[in-house]
Amino acid sequence: MGRKLLERSLLAVLALAVLALAYGPELVREREHQTLLREGSDALATIMGIEDTGNHVNGNPQVVMTLVVHPPGRATYLAEVVLVVARAERADYRVGAELPVKFDPDQPGEVAVVGSPRFERVGSVTRRP
Repeated sequence: MGRKLLERSLLAVLALAVLALAYGPELVREREHQTLLREGSDALATIMGIEDTGNHVNGNPQVVMTLVVHPPGRATYLAEVVLVVARAERADYRVGAELPVKFDPDQPGEVAVVGSPRFERVGSVTRRP
């Protein structure tokens, strides 16, 4: 009986180790992302480039965006984010659109999009506010 208990314990530890290796990095990234959303500094960013990754989540496309981040009182800089956008809103995510973002002042490359693109309609022309 002692040997079977040891075998089951080792199997359980092995299963937990496999799960930790498989899902651990994603859980850490999600935790860091939630911290950035909660504690990050506000800024606006301008989309300079956008590409579909070819991946979809629940039928919505995942994109990689190159942003110029405009933090208040600081120099602008480039950042890249990966984001899943609603299929119905994909056309709004285009070069020149502005997005509200959060960034980490200690690690400015850490940027999270916190809202949809902003546009201002003037007659038949769409302009950024």
